[in-house]
Formats: sequence, structure tokens, C-alpha cells
Amino acid sequence: MTLSPDLLNLALAMHEHGCSLIPVGQDKRPWIVWKPYQTKQASTDQLRKWAADPRTTGFALVCGPVSGGAEVLDFDDHDMYVQMVQAAPDWFLTLPSQKTGGGGWQVAYRRPQPQPNSKLAWLPREADENGVALKDGRVIGIETRGTGGYVLIPHSLHPSGNTYQPEHGTFAELPMLTEAQAEQLWQTARDLCQKPVGDLELARLQKAHESRRTPRAAADGESVVDAYNARHGIKDALAAAGYTPFTATRWTRPGTDASPGGVHLLQDKRGRLCSYHHSSNDLMNDGHLHDPFDLYVAYEHGGDFSRAVKAAARDLGIKPPERPAQPGIQVGPRNIDGSPAPALQAALNVEPKASPVYAAHGGYTIDRPVKKNGEIVDWTPEQLTNWTWTPTLRLHYPDGSVGERGALIVNGRSRGEVQIAARAWSSRKDLLEVIAGYQAICYTTNNADIGKIYQGISLDTDDLPAARGVRSYGLHLVEGEWLELFEDRTISTHELPPVFYAGTPIDPGSRSFRAPREATPEQVDAARRAIIQLPGLVTPATARAVLGYAVAAAFAPRITPHLGNRLPFLYNAGERESGKTSAAQIALELTTGYSARITKAGGMTPYQYDIAHSGANNLLSILDEYRPGEIDDAQLRKHHDLGTKWRGSGVASKDHAYELNAPTIVAGEGFTDDAATKSRGVLYFTRKKDRGTVQAYSEVSRLPLWAYAGHLHHLARTTPEDAHQGRLKAAEALAQQAISGTPNPRLQYALTFIAYGLLVLQEDVEPSAFTDQVILDTLKDGVFNTLEGGSEGITNLEMFLQQLSFCLTKVSNPGMYVAPSTVAGQLIIRPQVCVDLVQAHYRERAAIANVTLFKQYAEQASYFEPGDQHKTPTGKNLRGKRIVLAAIPPRCEADLLREFEEGMRDE
Repeated sequence: MTLSPDLLNLALAMHEHGCSLIPVGQDKRPWIVWKPYQTKQASTDQLRKWAADPRTTGFALVCGPVSGGAEVLDFDDHDMYVQMVQAAPDWFLTLPSQKTGGGGWQVAYRRPQPQPNSKLAWLPREADENGVALKDGRVIGIETRGTGGYVLIPHSLHPSGNTYQPEHGTFAELPMLTEAQAEQLWQTARDLCQKPVGDLELARLQKAHESRRTPRAAADGESVVDAYNARHGIKDALAAAGYTPFTATRWTRPGTDASPGGVHLLQDKRGRLCSYHHSSNDLMNDGHLHDPFDLYVAYEHGGDFSRAVKAAARDLGIKPPERPAQPGIQVGPRNIDGSPAPALQAALNVEPKASPVYAAHGGYTIDRPVKKNGEIVDWTPEQLTNWTWTPTLRLHYPDGSVGERGALIVNGRSRGEVQIAARAWSSRKDLLEVIAGYQAICYTTNNADIGKIYQGISLDTDDLPAARGVRSYGLHLVEGEWLELFEDRTISTHELPPVFYAGTPIDPGSRSFRAPREATPEQVDAARRAIIQLPGLVTPATARAVLGYAVAAAFAPRITPHLGNRLPFLYNAGERESGKTSAAQIALELTTGYSARITKAGGMTPYQYDIAHSGANNLLSILDEYRPGEIDDAQLRKHHDLGTKWRGSGVASKDHAYELNAPTIVAGEGFTDDAATKSRGVLYFTRKKDRGTVQAYSEVSRLPLWAYAGHLHHLARTTPEDAHQGRLKAAEALAQQAISGTPNPRLQYALTFIAYGLLVLQEDVEPSAFTDQVILDTLKDGVFNTLEGGSEGITNLEMFLQQLSFCLTKVSNPGMYVAPSTVAGQLIIRPQVCVDLVQAHYRERAAIANVTLFKQYAEQASYFEPGDQHKTPTGKNLRGKRIVLAAIPPRCEADLLREFEEGMRDE
């Protein structure tokens, strides 16, 4: 399409005023790799070239420091924009703004310290624009585009067919706000939020609030805190603290009129109203629900919880509580029965009294005696930590006592490390005792230390609990039940699942270690449509093999014990832009719910590769852009041969390697001829001519691919054992039929793995799309490719020749690298200098990484003549590899090499 002159003129003007711009296509996404333009600006010539490209339907402003601190407020809802205009300072209307093609609004400015993309305000919604129920009950209303983000500029085309229309000012002259002004806008937007907490987060807050309100029994059996809350409503407490009502469910913090409504009234688990303070300037903004007593502590007693309890007890006419012992958490030397040891009793100079640790307002606290003239006159609370303990597993100790294993919540809102005192590091024994006391995992960058600490805790300390720890997330058989363990939750029928993660997280926080999101039946059905359509987007047999392998990965711990404890790989080779990565990405999201486990092999050292995959879990990982030789094929074998030592973790055990159960798809251009590597998996190819259209890919990508993952994991966890065994036997039968009696057990294992996944899809998605015959044909395609070589696309050697042809056009003396042979039509290539030349130009994209591989490939290729010594037309002996140009396969563009050979021969 021809771009509007207004669009190009605006882009050039913005460029002159220090803005970084990138081209976008009809889906609003950049059609270039735009990361470089987050740190540098394109030239005006480049902008004009992009404008002339038919793929460009608009330009986008790259926000952040590269554009002088550009930041944009993005309003998806028109009414919320109107509210912002009414609530914001008058100068807000002077900022450049535009109406988006989708009906929203965007306001742009600069600030000295632009922030990353942020969500500021939400709106309550029961369903999305397509009528699909929203699990969280809300949609984003106001967000920002800052560092790491971009926004389309005026006159760009929206997918709806509308264009972005400028409303006030010009994006070419973005004004610079002060940090205070920018923060004022952000706070105003936050205060407009109508639903700061989604339904899922609300359930977590309600649970956390219930656990924080552990009853502290008074003399008459009634809790002072509960008694206070029963007598005072949250609205009265807010009013007493200076808050003012804004709507029936929203209040305004004290001391502001400009940005009302930042306090929301929400119900706790018992149905009582609590306040949630969304404004960052609010004293009570700490990520918790708050009841009337919380406000009483903060505003009337300066945050002193103990003083507030005593005052409330006096007002209520009840006796302040004595805190009972809390099992499993005590301080100081104790007798076997739990009472203070004699030395402690003498120091206190009082009758033995239980003085346990108790949780209060985001920390663990213990009552300490207050002495006057050597006598105790009062008790005062002393905060021991800035963290609280969220139990996730009940532990039974050998002595019959009970403890808990769980997560540390630091400062009342975020997960964090335990701070271990310096004295604890004086010896290994002291350290183990301290860690055992916390009952928490110790994080360190030294894996050897972790191994020793773990061994010491689990083997050397007699009084620690006998609980089952596993070194991988995912599916585990525990007490006859298959359960799933993830970073964020454990899916089990047990109230307290009898398993915990005991390893060292390689990639903490990765989405790959989180449980798949739950989906509606309609969303799962929509994802099933993507499964059916995937064979139309890439070479069909390859698509089905990838799907089958990825689905079977969810069942891996239930399958691999029947495959000789071997975990086969799926190798996917093919031409550039043939859809390898796209198909794998779709399969990855369909079966894991996320797309974070694709690992780019390009440029990785063997050690980096091993580290990345020793952190893989049993959900599925993908090694993309693999080139034989760039990473030694022996690295792949590490993840097949279960008795090897893993370099990444230092754990030398077959058990560890097998327990991780990490299925991996290896994708690359061309593939290895190494028999040992090929024998550990099955090989498939993709072809450019089979790749689907952009529209077809777009249609699939708009479907909720993530929705199938939770359903698939439910099947893996709940499929009865007899049904699982029946499906496994059917898969083995199909694999045997495909391999036709060839004595290759490892290939048969790989085919069984794929067949199992396809049989799951046959039962669960569409029988006609995955019939036994379709599955058998898919397996036979893999057998032919693996044993006979298949119909491979352009090989690494052929790609190298194309790259070499281009490089020779850039050098002043090509004769330093290649020379004609005595036979017309043949060219002598000097291996070392040619490999170095291609490496210098293409770097990590070079098709062949070293001269050894080039020689190996040349010796195996039919269009290279044998021998390393050849003569030139002048009779000079030359060491190199001699290639017959006419025999190079047509798919390899070798015309430039022929021109070089003819030109050199004529000289």
C-alpha cells in the first residue's frame, strides 16, 4: 500500500526531534527486528526505504531513553479517558494526543526517567469483546508505553481499517515533563482504577488476610482484634482516619481532592468488608486487605500493634490476651516438654511462661520482658523478622512433633531470601542448624555448596522431617497418585501435598515452571481448532510429529519407564523460513501454556547450552537454530545417556537425569550425520513450499492456544493406569509397524513417544484428523528421513557455499580464497581462509563453524572430488577441496561461484 504523505512527513519530523521510529505492518507489529532501535535511531534514508516497502502500513514510536524519554498514556476505554481529563491537572489537555484506530486514546510526553510498560488502572468486565468469560473479571483500562515499548503514531493504519488520528498538538514536539508531573499523571490514572484486584488475586488476598488474623484468645475466650472488628465497621474506621467516600464502594485517601477513589471496599473470606488501598501515596498501601483494627493501629497508635491491642482491650472491657504456644516455632533453649530451660527461667526471674513467636503485621514477633529495678513490670513485643511464613506442606518429625515447610513472604508482600546472620557461617554445622530452623531453601550461586548443604540437611541432621523432595517440577507419582508440582502451586487431592521441590532453581521466576492457567470449555475447544490447523501451516508430517511429541511430553514420567528409561528426542531440520520455529512455538504454547522454553542455540558455548538444559523441566524445551559443530553433538548425547555427569549442576547420577524427564525438540538447518546422535531420536524435515500463509498463521495465533495446556495436564494426571497402558501398547504396535522389523530399538522408542501423543489427540481432539493410518504415515516419514536421509532442504554445506559466494564479491583479491582447477567447471576452495572469511562476515549466522566440519561435509558430498592436493591451470599445486560446480544441487544458488571460476580461468 502507498503510505499517506502526512504519515511520512510526521515520521521524518519526529526523527529530526530525536525520536526513534520503526515500521509496522497490518497487525500493528514491527516487521523488522526492532530491538536495535531501542538504543539507536534509524537514518532518514532508512525511514524512506521502510516507507517504500509494501509491508509498511504505519510507523511506531520507540519509547524510552532512545527517544529522549518518550512515554505514552494509553486509554483503551473512552469513558476512562474522559474521567482522566476531568481529574488531571489543566496542563494535561495541552499534551499531544491521538485517537487510536480501535477507539481508544493515547497521550504522549517526555520525562527524565521513563519507566517500563506499566498497567495503571483496570475496569470490571465479565467477558471479553467476543463474549468469552474472563477468569479474572477485569480488563486493562489505562496503561503506559515506556522503555521497552512502542506505540503507533498518527496516520498509521489500524487492523480495523481505521487510522490513528491526531487530536491535539503534534507527536513531533513531545514536551518534557518533570518527574513530579509524570508521577502526578500516573497517580491520577491509578486512582481511576475501578477494579485494582482481579478475582484470582482477591482470593489470594482473602486467604492471606485470614491467615494474618490468627485469633489471639483473651481471658473470656474472645479475640481482642475480632471483638474490635465486630464493633467497628470499615466505613467508620475509614472516616475516623480522615478518608472520604467517593462512591458506594470507593473512598478517597486523606489530604487529596484531585485524584479520588483510590481506596476500594472488598469482602474477606467471611464476607466482611475490608479496605484495599490502591494509591501509592496512601499510608495503608501495602498489598493487603485491611480491617478496622488495621486502621486503628496505623492512625491512632502509630503502627504499634501491642499498644493498640491494650488500648482496644481497655475500651472493650476485656483482658489483654496471653499468647499460646505455636507449634514448631520457638526461640531460646527449651526442655523436651517445650518449657523454657532452667537457664532461661533464671534469666527471666519469673515463673516459667510460654513466650512463643507469633505473626503480627507482616513479621514474626515475640514478647520480651520489661524490667524495672531487676523485676519484670511489663512485656513488650519485639519484631524478630521482616517476613512471615506461608505453610504449604505439613511435616512429621521422627520425634512425633509437627512442622511446616512453605514460602517466606518478605515485608508482607513479596517472596525473598532468608537473611542468615554472619555468626551462622562460622562452621558447616552452625549453618545447617540455622537453615534447618528456617525450614527454607538456601539460594546460592555455588552449586557445590548447595549440594553439600542439601546432603547435610537430608542425611546428617537426625531431627529433620522425613518428607519427599523432588528435583524437578511437573508430574510425580506420590503415594499412588499422580500430582503436579509447579513453582506457584501443587495440584493434588491432598490438602497438604506430601511432596516439595528440593532442587536449586536454575531459572527462578520463569513462566515455564508455573502451572498452566485454567480455561473455559469454549477456550479449550478453540485451542483444539489450532491443533487441527497446524498441519496446514508447515510440512504436515512434521507438524503432526511435533504435536505428538509435545503432547507426549506432558505424559513423559508415565511413558519413559516403559521405554527402558530413555527419553528420545525429536529432530526437526529444514530450509530457512520453512516454519520450523513457528510450528514449535505453537506446539509449545498449546502443551505448556507458555512459550518461554525455546532456547536459541546460536552463539551458545557448550557450557551455556548444558546450563540451559539442565534447568529444563518435564514440560518441554526446544533448542532452536541448532547447527552441528557449533555445539558439539556430544552435548546432545548428555541428555540421552542417563549415566553421564551433568556439567551444569554437577550432579552425577542416572537418577537425576531421568528424574528431570525433559523432552527436547532440536530444530536447525540441515542436520548431523553422526550416527550416535541420530540413533537417539527421529528426524523430520520442513519445506518452504509447505508453509502456510500469513493469514493462516494469524488466524491460529489469535486462538487461545494456552487454553489446551491445563486440559492436557489434567489428562496426564488423571488418565487411569489401564487406559494409559492400553494407549501405550497401541503406540508401540504402530511404531513396530512403521519400522518394519528394523533392529533399531531407540528409533522405535522415539516413534512410540510420538505415536502416544497422537493417540491422545485422536481421542481428545478429532478422530478423523489423527486416524491410525495418519499416525502410521507420520511415523513412516520419520523412519525414512532417519534411515534414508529423507528429502532434506538446503544443507549446511550448501548454505556455506552461498555465503562464500557473497563474501567473495566483497574482497579485492578472490584468488586468495579460491582458484580454478585444471578441469573446466571445477573450483578449488582453500578451507581455512574461506571458513574464516565467512565467519568474519556472518559471525553466529555462519552455516559452518570450523574448518574440520567443512572438510567432513566436503568428503561426504558427491559434488566434491576426493583428495586434498590439486593443480591449477598454471600447474601450481594447491591444498584445498575441489568442487564440481555443475553437480551442485539446483536448490543451492551457486551461480556466483561459476562466474568466479570462469573469470579466473580467462585471466
